[in-house]
Amino acid sequence: MGRSRKYRRRFDCGCRGFGQYCHRCAEGETERRRKVEGRREIRKPRAQGRVMDGVNLAKLPKKVVEKAKQILGWLRQGVHPGAIGGKQFQFDRDQLRIPVGYRYRLLCWRGEEGVKPLKVMSHEAYNSVMRNTRR
Repeated sequence: MGRSRKYRRRFDCGCRGFGQYCHRCAEGETERRRKVEGRREIRKPRAQGRVMDGVNLAKLPKKVVEKAKQILGWLRQGVHPGAIGGKQFQFDRDQLRIPVGYRYRLLCWRGEEGVKPLKVMSHEAYNSVMRNTRR
């Protein structure tokens, strides 16, 4: 026979039991803390490697960052931007746009020393640049 129901107590978490505290919720809380601490350790080194060739890649999705790093590596090696899919703006021939995935673009400036990457932007931010018609 087990203990009677009247000796059970209700804990702060809403569970009922016989002990000093709810062991199930306490175990879940320690597991949750371990996961959060693990995420913090992972984030620290990842944030440091998010600036490449002067382009901030910090708030972009992981796949976009990988593709942008690949494109920046090609530009550093001297690959022509047209071979990567880059195009010139009609209102300013010195500015280039290179697609990075489906919704992101890499904005570059062509100067005497070569192609200099400026920033990776989403399609919404890119549209405002595209509408600029300085003639």
